[in-house]
Amino acid sequence: MYIQNVYIENMGAIESFKLSQSQLFTSENNPKPIILVGKNGTGKTTLLSSIVDALYELSNDCFSDVLPRSGMGYKYFKLSGSRNIRVNNDFAFSYVNFSKKEGFYEYLDKNGNISIEEIKSKIDCLNILHDVSNSNAG
Repeated sequence: MYIQNVYIENMGAIESFKLSQSQLFTSENNPKPIILVGKNGTGKTTLLSSIVDALYELSNDCFSDVLPRSGMGYKYFKLSGSRNIRVNNDFAFSYVNFSKKEGFYEYLDKNGNISIEEIKSKIDCLNILHDVSNSNAG
């Protein structure tokens, strides 16, 4: 399984971040190594925690003991909610898309005042979030 796309907007220190398939793979479709560097507080951990939470969700679909229970939900790597929205913004989201032999897997964490349709237009990729509507996403 490989990461195909990562998009983060207004989450923590990150105003806008995009890592696409063309940046993650060579022209021969081999994965490229990625190195994250930056000053403290610039969003490296926010990026990695979005990927980790996406992997938690994926593994939770296959195994019953991956995510520890916390009240009526699960404990995730990062806190979700309005605390993650970048100052002076009214929404935040992170999107991670993985490919696998059987197809693909998508993870979306959205907070605040933004619709799924707005996220789809910002992500600018084909065939993503195809089964998600505003009525069934939180």
